[in-house]
Amino acid sequence: MNAITEMPEELMQHWAKKITYLASLHREKALEMTCSQHVAQTIRDFW
Repeated sequence: MNAITEMPEELMQHWAKKITYLASLHREKALEMTCSQHVAQTIRDFW
């Protein structure tokens, strides 16, 4: 398995905008996303 240890700033900003947009769609209800434990931890570390 290849692990990404660094991410270009432009790509990181792109995905931060996408995630923020998705989270804003359902403010009255928690956003649920299915992903692996590794991906979930990466998202937590990012925020």
